[in-house]
Amino acid sequence: MKKLKPKVNMKKLLIIICLFVLLFGFGRRNEINAQDQSSDILNEFIDIIGSGGDIDSPTNETAPDTNSNSPVGITQIETNSDIIKNAELVSANLELGSYNFGLSFDLYNRNVKQISNQYHTTPYREGAVKDVGDTGLFWCTNMVISSYSLSGYLGMGANEQGVQRMMDFWRKPNDQFIFFDHYAGDKQTNMLSIKPGCAFFMERTPGLYDGQHTGIVYTITVDSHGNGSMTTLESNSSNKINKYTIKDYDIPNLRDDYKMTGFGCIGTT
Repeated sequence: MKKLKPKVNMKKLLIIICLFVLLFGFGRRNEINAQDQSSDILNEFIDIIGSGGDIDSPTNETAPDTNSNSPVGITQIETNSDIIKNAELVSANLELGSYNFGLSFDLYNRNVKQISNQYHTTPYREGAVKDVGDTGLFWCTNMVISSYSLSGYLGMGANEQGVQRMMDFWRKPNDQFIFFDHYAGDKQTNMLSIKPGCAFFMERTPGLYDGQHTGIVYTITVDSHGNGSMTTLESNSSNKINKYTIKDYDIPNLRDDYKMTGFGCIGTT
């Protein structure tokens, strides 16, 4: 007796297969997008909170005079390859320390592989305690001090390990160290003047010691509409390299209410 084969409606089968692929693919894309979005939010949170590692200054300080000494008529701000090169060398030696201010992630504040030349030796810091000694932290300011000092731009030292003191150093009238007050000054002029090798300064409340951070501008691009991006080399941060979005000649939406308040560059007036 011949067995009867069930008839297969190929048209219906194809429709079912297509619907299955579309539904599965759409769901998978949503899953991937959700994962990417969650990752981006987490990375942004870690970047900025990690960058806020210097919430407490390593030195006892009093609030400085915040009157702007931003120069008028800057003729040239240099893209300084030596500062960038030395910042890269310093960054390459940084390791995650064991002291993290009670955060849920570790910070690159350990430096036990010292770099030395005729100008400067990077400080030995084990990243174990909140201090400036050998067992202490390679603070965010140490990235700037070492990158500039190794390049022969001297003047910053132990006193400038506090971000506010470092900003005060740059604010002093000087033919070489140029300060841009980004918080109170002209943001378009400032942002178009910034070059790789400049230092950036961010604060939660300008002039107060409730959170500050600094680092080296690694790359920066700004289009004719004032939009672009800036990457930075940082220490005492959850990432060695961070990226910030530039919008309308400013860097908005920093986590934890931080504001980009200033830049320090090498240049001439």
